[in-house]
This record gives sequence, C-alpha cells and structure tokens, in this order.
Amino acid sequence: HIDRDIRFPDALPDLNNVLLYYNDLNFNGLESLVKNVMYVNCNVQAPLSIHATDTSLSVSAGGTLSRNTYTWYRVGSSTPTVITGDSVYRPAASGSYYATIANSIVTKLVLTTDTVAYTAPPAKASPLTVSLSPVPARNELRVSGLPAGADCRLVVADTYGTVWLTKKSSGNATAVCDVSRLKAGMYTLAVINGNARQSVRFVKE
Repeated sequence: HIDRDIRFPDALPDLNNVLLYYNDLNFNGLESLVKNVMYVNCNVQAPLSIHATDTSLSVSAGGTLSRNTYTWYRVGSSTPTVITGDSVYRPAASGSYYATIANSIVTKLVLTTDTVAYTAPPAKASPLTVSLSPVPARNELRVSGLPAGADCRLVVADTYGTVWLTKKSSGNATAVCDVSRLKAGMYTLAVINGNARQSVRFVKE
C-alpha cells in the first residue's frame, strides 16, 4: 500500500511499466512519473476527503493546481460545476456534494472524493428602497418599491416607539396601510424583510 505523501524520484531506472492501482495516491509525484515511464497504471485510488467550511468546499488532490480540473456534483442534480485551476467551490445551494478531479498530465487517473452534507449560507437580502405616498397621509398610506415575492413586515410606530399598526406585504410590490384611525402627528414606518430593514418617517394629518 502506497500513501499519498510519497514523492517519486526524478531519476528512475529504465522502467517500462509501473502498477500503482488500488493505493492511496493523489497527483503528487505522478506528473513526473508519467513523463518518465512508458506505462503507469494508477487508475483506482482511495477517495479523497472534502474539507468543508461555512462558505465553501475544497479538496486537496496534489499535483500542479493549474493542471487539475475539479467537477463538483450535488446529489439529485444533473448539472455539475466544472472548475479548472481552483480547488475551492462555493455552492449556492444546500445539499450533499462530491467531486471528481482530473489532471492534464496524469490522464489515466480520475480521483474521487467522499460525499459531504453542506448547508449554504443564507442569501443576503437586497437593500430596501421603498417610498411612501401621499405624504402627509390622511386615510391611506401607499408603500411602493417592496421586493416582489417577499413577505415583508410593515410596522407603524409613533415617536415614542409605540406600535400602532402591523401588516404583511404578502409578496406584493405595493402595500396600502389604513392610517385613518391614527392621531395627527409624526410616525415611522419600518419595512422588514429578513435581515434587511428600512425606516421611513411620515406625517399623519
């Protein structure tokens, strides 16, 4: 059994065939070995381990990074992601992932990896840019510019922080708040969409 830490010598005896299958090798040393030996059989090696962080997956396949092509697969998806010269992958979706790695010099070996579960970080909410009309408001306050498809929460509070009205946008880009029962004065409308928040002041007549 040969592990992946081995370094093959640059100067080799006059060899025509080297059998290295069913070991624990990666591309370390194999690039030079393939160049110096007529036939190298290394096409079955132990799976590599994927290293997972909160934002990425990576795998160490050895060899020259620019010669390596990493093909990442998500279980249940028919469309892989192919990356050349970079061992780091940042999936946009959660799921179970594995990879295969090919090398442009060691063409008879395709390395495989284990399968790991990955949870993608939540997407950052887009900044809110809502507008209010009419201002001053008397009976209705129209809120425009809400992100379509998002279930935003609308909260109306007075200058003391007392909440007088709450409403959900229900995925609509525009919402209308009934402010007819509010006393005249200054209020703040807070629009909340996940981690994104915008507060806009308005006057009630």
